[in-house]
Amino acid sequence: MSDGSVDLYAEVSRAARVVYTALGTGLSEVVYQNALCLELTPPVERERVLPVFFKGSYVGTVRPDIVLDGRVVLELKAVARLNESHQAQTKAYLRWMPAPLEKDDELERVFGMVINFGPNDLEMIEVAPPWEPLAPARES
Repeated sequence: MSDGSVDLYAEVSRAARVVYTALGTGLSEVVYQNALCLELTPPVERERVLPVFFKGSYVGTVRPDIVLDGRVVLELKAVARLNESHQAQTKAYLRWMPAPLEKDDELERVFGMVINFGPNDLEMIEVAPPWEPLAPARES
């Protein structure tokens, strides 16, 4: 999918709707995560470990639920309603993702999505990256 032939936002939206329709509500996030990983087109990484640094020292890690194609961070929830903290969490993950090689290239756009498999509806919110990222750029 790195060739840009597929709109990743549309792919994630489609896959989330398929999972939500098939499984319904009331399950744990990990169940939806497993199903979504099966439905998405690879490459899909579960809970990719992203190191966090402070003043040049390693201080811990963050783990987004899913990273799709090395550039789309998916944070999954199964709550009554999404709130600002869910978007902030996704934005934090994006800060520690390796930067794309060319930030102005739409085909290599990095973004996040919060997906809530809620009791009343499927919610999806796109989260823009908080450039400049704090992680080092990918090597060419």
